[in-house]
Amino acid sequence: MKFRKIQRKPFLYCQEQQHPALFLTMRTGKCFITLKDIEYQEAFPALICVPLSTIYGWVQDLEKLGYGEEDYTVLIGTKENKAKEFPDLAEKKFILTNKEFFISIPSLIKKLNFKAVVVDESTCLKNYKTRIYKFFTKNFRDTERRYILTGTSMTGSVLDIYGQMQFLDPTFFNCKTFWDFQNKFFIELYPHHFVLKPHLSESFYKRLSERCCFVTLNDVRKSIGKKDLEINRTVRTFELSEEMQEIYKKLKEDFLVSYEDNILFGFNHFLQSLVYLRKLCSGYLTINPETKETKFIDSAKYQLLMDILKDEIPDYKVIILCNFYDEINQIKYQFDKRKLKYGVITGKTAPIDRGKVMNDFQTGKIQYVIGNSTCLKFGVTLSEADLLIEFSSILGAETREQVEFRGTDIYKDNSMDILHLIADKSIETFFYKKAGNQISNKKLQEELLTFLKEEE
Repeated sequence: MKFRKIQRKPFLYCQEQQHPALFLTMRTGKCFITLKDIEYQEAFPALICVPLSTIYGWVQDLEKLGYGEEDYTVLIGTKENKAKEFPDLAEKKFILTNKEFFISIPSLIKKLNFKAVVVDESTCLKNYKTRIYKFFTKNFRDTERRYILTGTSMTGSVLDIYGQMQFLDPTFFNCKTFWDFQNKFFIELYPHHFVLKPHLSESFYKRLSERCCFVTLNDVRKSIGKKDLEINRTVRTFELSEEMQEIYKKLKEDFLVSYEDNILFGFNHFLQSLVYLRKLCSGYLTINPETKETKFIDSAKYQLLMDILKDEIPDYKVIILCNFYDEINQIKYQFDKRKLKYGVITGKTAPIDRGKVMNDFQTGKIQYVIGNSTCLKFGVTLSEADLLIEFSSILGAETREQVEFRGTDIYKDNSMDILHLIADKSIETFFYKKAGNQISNKKLQEELLTFLKEEE
């Protein structure tokens, strides 16, 4: 495998840095560049800690570079199965594992002297309070080469960079704690609102850029003489039935009564409480919040989807994004009735099965991929898609950007088409409009409450 033009600079950067930080956009070959550098540095054995969803892609790159099963091992599965592989680890050049597995078996660190440690999607280290952050920053201090890889290094806040850089190179910030770091570099105080807002100064961003390797989607496009991708969004709405509207109105009123003083509630708890309204827009009524048991009561959204696929785009290859398993199961049911060829990617899909779904879609064996939005953020290539349908709106600018570009070839395509299915006069309208905005959780929470109160 030869380097693409856009990959040469990151590879040279790796040779110049003891501990590289590859902040490269999707499809730029972060895995390939890292493996080539480990090979070049002869930094074996190498521990590669990745999200479960990306393991298949790492294995593919290893095999393309000529490595066989005698050179690497993948540690996933039950504890019993993991234990069976331990005796052979010392003979392997590469050990691939998901982060949670390695934390559960810390004794492996004492058995193996890793010369390289890679953390793929390194934003998992952004929270200094978590077990995973403490584990990686504590146990690999003397490792010869440490790598962090991600396309979105500061997803929610510029403060996210702290944990990643502490693992990579604790001398970079020269701060003993997260609070030292925050007070030294990033706080602006607005006394009238009592809000602490992180801010990244131009001088510090320049310093960070000199230490890390950043490659954006626009950089890739420029390298091949193309402009940035044009995104064509279309919205198709449908009306909830009268019965559904009454149920929706009642649930909304109950929600607003519970959250009159929204400051008392955390953002995650706030969003979790909204799940009942969001599921209702997709035809499901939650009848037992404790067990999360639901009842299917309306098929309007699914009928709209099937009419579009059958009558308007019968020959299109389509990715369908969902937020809930109830939605995925109902779409599967509708597809099975019509004997449509499709694949499914969710958090329950094994790495090898994810690879098969991708290959089948790319080669035309299946026409549709139904996926959970959060599970399509990493390690997925579905560039043969003609259309991406957001069956339920994605919340979060980072997730939306990462997922949506999975359905296009950033090296070839000039545009991408996205269709949004939205229940008219519902919370889905808000989620569609705000999902791509980079605003704080508190601001989003306030605007959403205002929207619900003013909604007619």
